[in-house]
Amino acid sequence: MPQRIVCCPKCSATLPVGMSSSILPETMEFCPSCLASGKKKGKIRNLENERFCHDGIALALALLPLLVWPFTVVTAPCAIYYSIRHWKSPGSILPRTKIRFILAILFALGQCALWIYFLAFLLYGNHHR
Repeated sequence: MPQRIVCCPKCSATLPVGMSSSILPETMEFCPSCLASGKKKGKIRNLENERFCHDGIALALALLPLLVWPFTVVTAPCAIYYSIRHWKSPGSILPRTKIRFILAILFALGQCALWIYFLAFLLYGNHHR
């Protein structure tokens, strides 16, 4: 009986079925070198077992500085930028919504509005005297 041969989808190397690493759905079979480089570079999406959650970082960047409120003058715009910058970044491996990004942007916008109000009050004062 002839041995079945498969081609690696990345480099087109031919491999006997026993040598390929058929661990992915859609019956994709990679050669060992492409499998190793794909995992290292993050090019083969189904090989990831952990991912950085940018939405949690954005929310923490908006909320944690409230403990030392003067820092919010810097961290609020940073939280808005970070949320917008990583809006399309891959999220968690498990499905999550964008609600953390939305909350981070809303809290940061609120902090910016309060700083603008505070600075306007300091600059223009109360003219009702």
